[in-house]
Amino acid sequence: MPPWLSDVQGNVWPGFNKDHEAFLLVAFSGTESGPKWFRTVAPQIASAEEVAAFNALFKLVRARLGDDQRTLRVVSATWTNVAFTFAGLQRLLGPAALAQVPLAFRTNRVPFAESAADATDVHAMLILAADRSTDLDAELQRQRDVLRTTGVREVRTYRGATLPGRWRGREHFGFKDLVSQPVLVGTQPDPADADLTPDGDVVVGQPDADGGRRLAGGEWTRNGSFLAFIQLEQHVGTFWSTMQREAGRLGLGPEQLAERLVGRTRRGEDLSPQPPRLSHVGRAYPRWLPGGEADRHRIMRRGIPYGPPWEPGRPDDGEERGILFVAYQADLARQFEHIWTRWLNGADFPGPGAGSDPLVGQVPAGARSVAESTHGQDQRIAQLKLPHFVTPHYGGYFFSPALSQFAVLAGEPAPVRSTASGGRYE
Repeated sequence: MPPWLSDVQGNVWPGFNKDHEAFLLVAFSGTESGPKWFRTVAPQIASAEEVAAFNALFKLVRARLGDDQRTLRVVSATWTNVAFTFAGLQRLLGPAALAQVPLAFRTNRVPFAESAADATDVHAMLILAADRSTDLDAELQRQRDVLRTTGVREVRTYRGATLPGRWRGREHFGFKDLVSQPVLVGTQPDPADADLTPDGDVVVGQPDADGGRRLAGGEWTRNGSFLAFIQLEQHVGTFWSTMQREAGRLGLGPEQLAERLVGRTRRGEDLSPQPPRLSHVGRAYPRWLPGGEADRHRIMRRGIPYGPPWEPGRPDDGEERGILFVAYQADLARQFEHIWTRWLNGADFPGPGAGSDPLVGQVPAGARSVAESTHGQDQRIAQLKLPHFVTPHYGGYFFSPALSQFAVLAGEPAPVRSTASGGRYE
């Protein structure tokens, strides 16, 4: 296993993979509140080593019991991770320590995301995850008590949950979410058929796709990861009414047209050996680009739905629903921003006049291109005037530091951290 396993936060890798999550945006009220709050929170942060060990245990117990709910009666966990904005790190480390951080992180402007006046002074994000809703309720209350006693203000909280019943494992548009992920080098014993990505593309300071071991602003960034967060509201009724209206003009059924836009069937199967280039999946990870170019821009995607499921056949019901999107990477500009701005919102990708991505594209000018057929290279292209199916609300950039840097961030001497005690501070 990789040498950084006990140092990296657990949602970076292998990911929390819980049914209930909350993202608390918080603001420090003064010079002392931030360090005081973080000194309280730091011992609660779960490492990659802990989360990986739990996942292995859960899998082992589930193999015996054969059911998630029975397994949860034997073994369950509630996880906590933390990440900081540029402004928050300035409060903790001082401006001089952040003189060399990347521009995208410094400006903290997620392209196309709506501005949020109450979120401009966000200093940190607390990520909570639990197997049960009641467990998350209890952890939220405990963390809010800590905020009050340390003088830190809760700006806003986003809460998500895996969709229930027949929607389980799907996102709100109704497609099975496969969460296609790269496998980080060194994290699997037999990677012969794995979709390998250098661990330095996610974990700062490790070997990356360009062969370097770059630190993104100083030694304090080693083994950390940059986090991009966006609240993506999905207009599900608009999506399916548009599919109903446009499909007949192309000689397709509504579900067929939807699958062309997404790049997969609703069950999660590829439409062809590779998703169509003009589809959302084909643009988000364009494996057809020469020279391994697509692999230079991989991200580690997390996130969870929020809001109630949409009942098919109904118009928009006034409920807000969508995805709380999270992506980890070592370079915001090369990875998330490249995918989001050039591939998904570029008007001329994958070819001149293609328009922005038909599913999540935000650039309004011109038509958006959709492949009518997926038979080899003989694809007919349709130009459709599509409304926005997704609205990016709050967006922010954060940094998830390594556990070995917590003492520096909290303004205290480095503690001894024992892996034998499950990675907790001693």
